[in-house]
Amino acid sequence: MITPEGYLSGEEVSIGGTNIISKIEAESVIYDYFDNVMWSGKSEVVQATAGQPPAVTDMTLSPPDPQKIDPVLMLYNVVRIKGVETPGGEVSNCMCKIYEYDFNKLLDRKIPGFYPPQEREFSVSGPSSVGYGSILVSERNKGVVSRYSKDGRLEAEIGKNILVTPIDAMFYNNKYYVADDGRNHIVIFDSSGNYITNISGFNSVGRIEIKNGKLYVIDRIAKMIKVYDVNTLQKIKEVFLYDCDQLTGISVDNDENIYISDANSIKKFTYDGTLIWSTTQQVFWTGEVIDVFSPSGLTIDDQGVLYIATKGYVLFLDGATGEILGYMDERNWFYNPVDVSIDKDGFLYICDPTINKVIIYRLNSRFSLIKPYIFDIKFPQDKTAIRLDDLADGRYINIKGSISSEGLVYYKIYFGEGKMPTVWNEVYSSTEVVNDDVIYSLDTYNLHDGIYSLKIQMFYKTKLSTEVKCDEKIINFVFLRWTEFVDNFEETKDNMFWIDDIPELSSYPWTIKGYWVKTSEEKFDGEYSIGVKGGIETSEIVSPMIDLTGAVSAMLCFWIKYNLVNVGGQYYGHNYCSYVQITDDGGITWKDIEPIGGYPSERPGIWVGRELKYPPKKSFYGVCPQWTRVRFDLSAYVGKKIKVKIVYEAIKEYPTSDPRMYVYIDDFGIRQTSTDWYKDTVSPGKITGLQAVTEQQIKLVWASPGSDGYSYGIKNGKWEIRYTTNSFLSPDEAENKIVTGFSLSFVGLTTSYVIVGLLPKVTYYFWVRAIDEDGNTGLWSERVSAVSGAYSKQWVFVGSSAMVKEIADIDNDGYKDILYFDGSIYRNEGNFKFTKVWQKTIPESYSTGISAGDFNNDGLIDFVSVASGKGIRVYINKGNYNFELFWRLDTQEDYVAVKVADIDNDGYLDFITIANNQKIKVYKSNKGGSFSLVWSSEESFGYVYSLCCGDYNNDGYVDIVVSVSGKTMLFKNNKDKNFILSWIVNKSYSDIVFYDFDLDGDLDIITDRDIYRNDSYGDETNFSYVTQLRQTSGKVAVGDYDNDGDVDLLISSSVYENAGNGRFNLGFSFDIVSYGYFNVYFIDLDKDKDLDVLINYYNGYNYETMVYKLYFAEGGKSNTQPIMPKGEYKAIYNPTANQIEFSFPYGEDKETSAQELNYVIRIGSYPGKYNLLSGGYELFKNNPYG
Repeated sequence: MITPEGYLSGEEVSIGGTNIISKIEAESVIYDYFDNVMWSGKSEVVQATAGQPPAVTDMTLSPPDPQKIDPVLMLYNVVRIKGVETPGGEVSNCMCKIYEYDFNKLLDRKIPGFYPPQEREFSVSGPSSVGYGSILVSERNKGVVSRYSKDGRLEAEIGKNILVTPIDAMFYNNKYYVADDGRNHIVIFDSSGNYITNISGFNSVGRIEIKNGKLYVIDRIAKMIKVYDVNTLQKIKEVFLYDCDQLTGISVDNDENIYISDANSIKKFTYDGTLIWSTTQQVFWTGEVIDVFSPSGLTIDDQGVLYIATKGYVLFLDGATGEILGYMDERNWFYNPVDVSIDKDGFLYICDPTINKVIIYRLNSRFSLIKPYIFDIKFPQDKTAIRLDDLADGRYINIKGSISSEGLVYYKIYFGEGKMPTVWNEVYSSTEVVNDDVIYSLDTYNLHDGIYSLKIQMFYKTKLSTEVKCDEKIINFVFLRWTEFVDNFEETKDNMFWIDDIPELSSYPWTIKGYWVKTSEEKFDGEYSIGVKGGIETSEIVSPMIDLTGAVSAMLCFWIKYNLVNVGGQYYGHNYCSYVQITDDGGITWKDIEPIGGYPSERPGIWVGRELKYPPKKSFYGVCPQWTRVRFDLSAYVGKKIKVKIVYEAIKEYPTSDPRMYVYIDDFGIRQTSTDWYKDTVSPGKITGLQAVTEQQIKLVWASPGSDGYSYGIKNGKWEIRYTTNSFLSPDEAENKIVTGFSLSFVGLTTSYVIVGLLPKVTYYFWVRAIDEDGNTGLWSERVSAVSGAYSKQWVFVGSSAMVKEIADIDNDGYKDILYFDGSIYRNEGNFKFTKVWQKTIPESYSTGISAGDFNNDGLIDFVSVASGKGIRVYINKGNYNFELFWRLDTQEDYVAVKVADIDNDGYLDFITIANNQKIKVYKSNKGGSFSLVWSSEESFGYVYSLCCGDYNNDGYVDIVVSVSGKTMLFKNNKDKNFILSWIVNKSYSDIVFYDFDLDGDLDIITDRDIYRNDSYGDETNFSYVTQLRQTSGKVAVGDYDNDGDVDLLISSSVYENAGNGRFNLGFSFDIVSYGYFNVYFIDLDKDKDLDVLINYYNGYNYETMVYKLYFAEGGKSNTQPIMPKGEYKAIYNPTANQIEFSFPYGEDKETSAQELNYVIRIGSYPGKYNLLSGGYELFKNNPYG
């Protein structure tokens, strides 16, 4: 059996050796989706021409009987030419073509797929990529790569407690290769899931691909592909892709061409980075416009078909040309696919994090395919009303459009009188394809004024069957023979053009261009209005000449409702709006005029490529779903004759009708009056749904009152807010008042306002009312109350490299400054304002770890930084925000962290480093500008999670604690520049800090999940497990955020309050959606003597720094640590009662009286050993023996 694998359409297959074919025959075989032969046939044997390859056109192949072929199951037709007589013996194929079979013809084109049946699906957690075989799913929410069987059973979890945020994974040569965005590494595991090694040195790691023994890795920030030998892991090449904005997906074909998902396009490059082709933001398939919006994962199969996961679609492209071959959409039961993969068995895998599922389809089974066709009829002359001067040659109406289909049989045109004719007369038929040209010319010689209709029917076949199908379109138009214009303003009902009084719109002297029609579908009152719905081109309606020569003043008024928005974005988008223009020179020039109070919004500009082709425009833009009144002051045109034009503007690079877009107008008119015509005297409605939400102080939320009985919504109005802390006051008596304006507010529109500057933890009472543009005041809302909030967001910084690595006061102004991953420093200017003051030079920019301290003892803060694959750098602060490179060490180590500490107490700062797959290393200051390696651990460790320093045993020397793959270790300073492993627990943590959480005078270990109490004494090191804080990993900071005297915790975005006895309760959480935390801090950033919060995290696209001000201890409230009792301590044994009585003096405290202090007693069998009472505390209220 011949299969098309390995052949391209029209490919010639060379014949080996010196064989010469003298006679040949052609053979045709048709296969179905299951590779079964449905039909085969042969031609006669013919003589080949010497020295020339034979062609299929040299022979005759009879087509198969269509009754014996099911075109739905038919997949491809292989035509081959083979030698019959070959001197020398061997018979070889010399040409092979793959065809689609349709309508008894062999068509040289590929077949796309639309709706393949779903084979199965199963649930996962936050999938970011999918691979075939044993199905690999990168589950970023769980921090693992999960391996599933084809029936959805979980077989293994790879990288648990090692991976942070996996975004892509592949299995190759019995190894797993995982792109971990959280660690910025490629992590490699064996077939059992055991960690082997990792690849580092990326600015921002992205998706990966493995092809022909090469590992391709996206580096998103650097806009390059790094290529590695998959066996040695040595870097082979760096491919710079300067034509890309965002590298979100990668695939590589057998010829080493590279396919990239970019911001809103797909691009193909050579192995050297030369651009071969690029799609646009929109692709076109069978008359449909498909947005290539935020594409991500993609893959290419052996047949050269490229599969792309993009928002709402899976696209099929021809890898050779970039031409679209087909697509799948939400009708295939997915919503927002992010990755796609296909195996050699024809299974297509799609992962969708919106529904947390992996869905599997079988592409080589039966699915539908409709042949593309075009059927688009334009209104005659692009108008709906036709006058004699619009006719071609004085009597013909040209009907334009396109009728095109591969299966076109014929089309017919019928003519009838009225909007819904009861009799249709056939006037024309044809089998010819028409592309944007005249389809039919209608003779008007015998027509009278009135409404007429045309019906066009197209008959065609599809691939689904040989049955002839029919589609039809009906268009209506008005034909008028009058040619005169009325120059005087015709008065009807106070100068209003009441649409209901006009028999046909064009029977009045209005000029109409495009899609404006009189309609009963929508109206403000009566039976009719005028409007446009779904028009694909800009349309205009122009009033008769209006004479204002005798007027003192004038005002234009009409009622309007609309839905006119941007559909496709600012680039190649579809934009709709409406606006009004006036001419006073008979139509030679037109000027824009704005309604009183201005237009409600501005239509955004449209960019085509890099050109702002359509600038922004003030207009009726947005959504106004109910009728509202608009007024225009025409005082500037008094004494003149004018015409008014209402424009419906449709900006579409590729026009297609969108019935969601509309604008309707009713009761259009002008009044020559000096009074405020149609002035609103009715008050707005009462505010409803008022809520007071404690969030960043207090946020008020309410619904607009909308219609007051006169107009829809409120235009150019105001909200008045009153609030007080006195529950007995009315809103008019409340001492605090806020008035804020708005341009337009519709019925039920949710509105919010954040009240700032409130006293913390105080109950406030609120009212809101509306004031319209004419000054009418609405009723007060019902009163609501809320307690002022615990925090407020003060500063936000977002950037692709905005990972916080250190906080330190670099300029000695008392404010803590921020040092970032990219080597930039942001100065704290006070009042939560941060300004960039310094940037390291490239290529020394990116730091995986930074620690600050005064290395040269000049009183200014310096810092040391480590960079993965680059080495160590020490920078000296020269003052005036200038840092100078002081010392460097170039290494290839995959550094994770560095900490500054004086390890030998010589008065000069040293530092400790740790890297993945390396030893812990201590570098000592030589006091003269250099550092020497004085100690390294005996063991090299795998993955490194965290590093911290502190004197846990109070011997005056700094000790080290680290957490690596599967264990956490404490190294005690031996006071001779050596460190000894003194404690170990078989558990790893993402973050660790040394802190005395129980205030007993020694440092405990606090992690992102657990707490260990320091029970060490003398030379004995012991840490006992206290409690589990939570199950998920994160980052941790310690501090007394509410100044109540005990230690609280900040873990990721949640604050945990100290409840005593080693217990911590969740207090509150900040509203953050994170895909990974990098650093968190309890720190006083505004010098107000209480703690603020800084949280640094990844939002899925960029890194964000959030700074919050806390209000729990506002105004410098403090609670300092008490002073231990001074004086005589007594312990007296009472043998009768068999008990020991303790007595001791009162302690001292600045904030709490001695009588209110609590005391902790711990008991041991010898000094320093709390073996009798250590795990639990005994708390004594007051001192009974004081």
